[in-house]
Amino acid sequence: MKWFLSVLTAVAMLVAGCGGGKESAGSVVVVLIDMTTSASADANTYMKNFTEVLNGLAGGEEIFVVPITGSLVPKIATQAALPAKSSNPVSDAKKLKEARLKLQQDVAALLKGDRPQEPGTAILSGIQKAGAIFAAEGQGRPRTLVILSDMIEQGQIDFTTASLTPVAPVLDQLAKGGLVPQLDAKVYVAGITTGQAQGYQVPQEKFQEITRFWAAYFERAGAELGPYDRDLLNFQVKR
Repeated sequence: MKWFLSVLTAVAMLVAGCGGGKESAGSVVVVLIDMTTSASADANTYMKNFTEVLNGLAGGEEIFVVPITGSLVPKIATQAALPAKSSNPVSDAKKLKEARLKLQQDVAALLKGDRPQEPGTAILSGIQKAGAIFAAEGQGRPRTLVILSDMIEQGQIDFTTASLTPVAPVLDQLAKGGLVPQLDAKVYVAGITTGQAQGYQVPQEKFQEITRFWAAYFERAGAELGPYDRDLLNFQVKR
């Protein structure tokens, strides 16, 4: 009887270990990169930021890169599931290096390529896409969202002309359109500036209003807003 119970226990442990699917996999990371014409001068900085994200990834984690353009229906530009750890650390290190290099090359080509022709900067649509990715791929998995942009929305709303105060009614309207997804993620933002945005000089008052908007937005989206700055600060994948 003892041996029979031992076999049952072993089988139960095996089933528990294999039945989780993606729920038992590593973290999911989504990176939104501003590919609008106004952000072309920041390409080198965004590449540096993306490399920092790559260097923070470990085996078994999954990453999706989505360009921010004027399109209200953004698409994934590149993605990868980094090789999980095995019993061979030398082979693991080689495979992880190769996967990172491929992603780095993909994003470098993206940033050096032609800029989309659609006018505007649809950041909210990018976040909506990130929410869809998390819902599909991130069930039970830690989630991290990185946004490389000046965060001046000119897609679903035009931040340069619209009033964002008070913020609650604006968020209510966006939520009705499905533009405030439940992210359950740690969020990092890099690229913040008070400079030009598609020919628009951002006044300090508007900059502060936009900053308050995003703080309230991510709180409504169930996300933890981390560093919100010009540079990607203190980046760590949520695990």
